Amino acid sequence: MATLDDMCPLNDRDFIRRLLIPHSERVRILGHLIEHKTHEVGIFPDADGFGRFVRIKVEVQAQTLGLF
Repeated sequence: MATLDDMCPLNDRDFIRRLLIPHSERVRILGHLIEHKTHEVGIFPDADGFGRFVRIKVEVQAQTLGLF
């Protein structure tokens, strides 16, 4: 924790941000992240990460095509 605090002080309110994304924008933002290769497979390169990626990819494609 000391090393982490040296790199990015946790009491620095300018460093940590919380983003609240409306549910109505969820699929659009997930689709944008997938297009730019920012997804679970890149962050968690294992079977679990791949499974989560497939679930989100199917959700994005289904809503984009109007299946849900």
